[in-house]
Amino acid sequence: MNAPLTTQQNHTVTSDEVSEVAQLQSQLQQFTRLSEQFAGSLQSMQSRYAQVQDELAQVSEQRLHELAEKERLAQRLQQILDVLPGALRLRQFTGIRLCEAVGRGSPWLRLPASN
Repeated sequence: MNAPLTTQQNHTVTSDEVSEVAQLQSQLQQFTRLSEQFAGSLQSMQSRYAQVQDELAQVSEQRLHELAEKERLAQRLQQILDVLPGALRLRQFTGIRLCEAVGRGSPWLRLPASN
């Protein structure tokens, strides 16, 4: 059997109790370390989340500006096409040039290929 130890309060402590206390202190230290690591990881994740949110807001704003600019350009192009209904659009497909009267919905006309 384990030899009992005596404390200042005249309480007898066995070596099993001392061993159990030491084990609990070790577990408490490990828990404390893990809690600190978790808190650090959580703080890093929250910081990264805020950073990603800011980046997303910037990209979204940029995309909205680009979309507005494209819409403005599309409207301007449509105004030009509406004013110049006789303009021609040329396309070349595998040696065949095609011509369309823009703004009038005219069919494609086949033109001689340029050399």
